[in-house]
Amino acid sequence: SIREEVEKWSGKKYKLQNIFNRILKLLIEYSDRFISKRLLTELKDFKSQAQDEYKNKNELKKVFLSYAFEDYLYTIALFIFFKRNKIFLYIDWMHNDSLANGIDLKDSLNAVLEKSEQLLFLRSINSELNISGSQYIRPWCSWETGNFYGTDLSNKSEKFFLNLYGKLPHDNVQLHGFALLTGISSKGLDGITNW
Repeated sequence: SIREEVEKWSGKKYKLQNIFNRILKLLIEYSDRFISKRLLTELKDFKSQAQDEYKNKNELKKVFLSYAFEDYLYTIALFIFFKRNKIFLYIDWMHNDSLANGIDLKDSLNAVLEKSEQLLFLRSINSELNISGSQYIRPWCSWETGNFYGTDLSNKSEKFFLNLYGKLPHDNVQLHGFALLTGISSKGLDGITNW
């Protein structure tokens, strides 16, 4: 149980941030076990419904979501919110079946990045690791955000991030040039660059 794990750490000298990260990881593992047992059918139905509803999505603004898979529950809420605002939010797990290897995955993601007009990075404790004061974005998220630059020269200012944890990442060089998300409309994402 979570309580037993936390009791194992008592008396040991861990930084508060490391204890917080361990507790968060345990909570995520617990919620994943709960979801896989009780909600797997509902999630499959939701995925199928999302794919069907957006077969004819050519007229909608297209936004690519870069996220850590551990945040997939949060991505469902974002998908619904964006849908209500008439924006197509591409979330890989929802729109793409598992691929056999990394090359196929990269090809598939590149095809979607090329069609996306904007990119949103979901900055969470799962997608941006803060280890001993050094912040860096997980490799897949970093790859996605980097490849978005190369898809279309006109979209270099169309990168946004949603800040879910901690202070604003002023010292994270990877997020320089991103706008902090402040709102959305059917025209797309809005944000501030001098955050």
